[in-house]
Amino acid sequence: MKEKILDLMYHLSVGNINYEYASKQVLDLFAVMPSLPIERFDAEDWLGENKDIWNHPIITDRTDKESYEVADLMAEFANQFFRQ
Repeated sequence: MKEKILDLMYHLSVGNINYEYASKQVLDLFAVMPSLPIERFDAEDWLGENKDIWNHPIITDRTDKESYEVADLMAEFANQFFRQ
């Protein structure tokens, strides 16, 4: 990472890139993204550790025909969100 930052600073100093581009590249080096795919157990662990929910809650759709575990929906959403 140090080498990448030094390279960006060099290119900025000689005028090959502008300040906005260099700033974005440096910030991207420090961006933290979760590893995909996020699994159901990741959501279950988060629910338990952060919200003290340990009973695997289930919700249903409006017609009560389909039911879903909350952890499955959380994982599905996170995977879809972070792939965009």
